[in-house]
Amino acid sequence: MHTRCHTGEKPYHCKECDSAFTTRGNLARHEKTHLGFKPWKCDQCDSRFTEKKSLKVRRHKFHHYIKIFKHKIYFHIQVHERQHTGERPFQCMLCPKTFTQKPVLQTHMAMHLNQKAHLCELCGKSFRQKSQLRSHKMRHNNIKRYTCSTCPVQFLTRGKARL
Repeated sequence: MHTRCHTGEKPYHCKECDSAFTTRGNLARHEKTHLGFKPWKCDQCDSRFTEKKSLKVRRHKFHHYIKIFKHKIYFHIQVHERQHTGERPFQCMLCPKTFTQKPVLQTHMAMHLNQKAHLCELCGKSFRQKSQLRSHKMRHNNIKRYTCSTCPVQFLTRGKARL
């Protein structure tokens, strides 16, 4: 039987459709799908399954990811609401500034500590923020993404294009 997975031989054919299988057990499992008999019901939704194994996969993959997705959306809404409420729960330990998000505080702290973790591999210059390094790299590559609105002259930064 194992050799069938190497040879591609599928001697067991479904009488209802064109499906073919390497084992009699796989054919029998498949045939249940044509009968419409689905004894396994998900306790979190109305989905039903022919096998317990399929139900477990549904619970783990679908409902697990939905739960994570809902948590992420809740988190983003919570952060967004801080703009309206004025809540700024993240306080700098070195100055009176406060922030709505922890990563913004961490970036701010790097300024106080003069940490420059983002290193340009071309010239060795370092930057506090990844965005600063990206802009710097465009200078090396002479990438001019911004065009003057009145003539074809291009610039590295948006500010220069507006002048």
